[in-house]
Amino acid sequence: MSMSNLKEEAICFVEDTLAVDTAADIEQKQRIAEYLKRLIREDNRNEPPSPTH
Repeated sequence: MSMSNLKEEAICFVEDTLAVDTAADIEQKQRIAEYLKRLIREDNRNEPPSPTH
């Protein structure tokens, strides 16, 4: 599993569990999700472009 897929799964897990949490839990998980999304965007910018054919 690539690191990018793993990060995406982590975000989905955090977002999927928001519904069963208290407001404070939700705030914390939203901050974590935003942080992970920012890391993924930065990571994607740092990856070399995929070779085309």
